[in-house]
Amino acid sequence: MLEKTENKSLVGSELLSVIAEVFPLQLLSQEIINNTSASWEGYDYSKEFEAGVFGKSWDMLDKVFIETHASAIIYLEHQAFFAIFPAYLSYLVRNDAYNEVPFMVASKLTKTNDELELRVFDAMVNSLSNAQKIVIRHVLIFLSKNHVEEVMQLALTSYWKDMAEGSI
Repeated sequence: MLEKTENKSLVGSELLSVIAEVFPLQLLSQEIINNTSASWEGYDYSKEFEAGVFGKSWDMLDKVFIETHASAIIYLEHQAFFAIFPAYLSYLVRNDAYNEVPFMVASKLTKTNDELELRVFDAMVNSLSNAQKIVIRHVLIFLSKNHVEEVMQLALTSYWKDMAEGSI
């Protein structure tokens, strides 16, 4: 499926397939979550989040968990973020959600001019494979056509839209 993405917009089921293809499953452990910065301590529901993810991979996180912990992705460092983020992308592809989730995802994927946020964004992007970057761009294109169009367009145009076209 991945080699067929050049200059083509993907639909929901195709996006779900490529998300699963390019984001490896990883069982979440105390070690992965604890390998976060001090900002994780600022997440008010960290204990509930941890209880809900330990021993699971991103594909095992359900809709209620994603909705309940929409803002958790803002606090997670790279390893924990990448172990969980595909669940948020998949959630958005499956659900025409008008809740906190699209705004948290768009916030995480929007490149800003703030020096600290830019360093975090660049580190995140540099940790992604080219295939993962292209899948994220396709997800943003797909999401920019629904009712959260403005926030997804902002994320898309901040970095992802200008990425080199091509197959994953």
